[in-house]
Amino acid sequence: MTTFFDDLTREIQVSNNLDTTVALENSLVGVVSYAVGDREFPDDLRQKILDVIATRRIDRPETKDRNEKMVEWFNAIKQSKLVEDLHGCFHVVAEGRHETRFGILTDNPLDILKRRDAHDEAA
Repeated sequence: MTTFFDDLTREIQVSNNLDTTVALENSLVGVVSYAVGDREFPDDLRQKILDVIATRRIDRPETKDRNEKMVEWFNAIKQSKLVEDLHGCFHVVAEGRHETRFGILTDNPLDILKRRDAHDEAA
């Protein structure tokens, strides 16, 4: 298994800063949304991951409000519930060993994007 989500968790704990955590979450949401948007990504896992993004992120861009439950979570344990729950989701993705045109899906959404883009550029 990769250290993608472990590295994010560590960065959040070291920074111990809500604004840094929000920036990391926003970056993660971009990567994950792009990865799960692929036509070969399993629909059931895509929906689960999008539900996690909708309910677990600190900032809610669509309303410009903060998710107070997630702010409380961060203040209590200095972790992102979004990162934690997406980590679990991507373990399920990797365990499924879903074969795609660019290889097997892994637990690292950034790796999924890199391999997909490299494959599609070569095709």
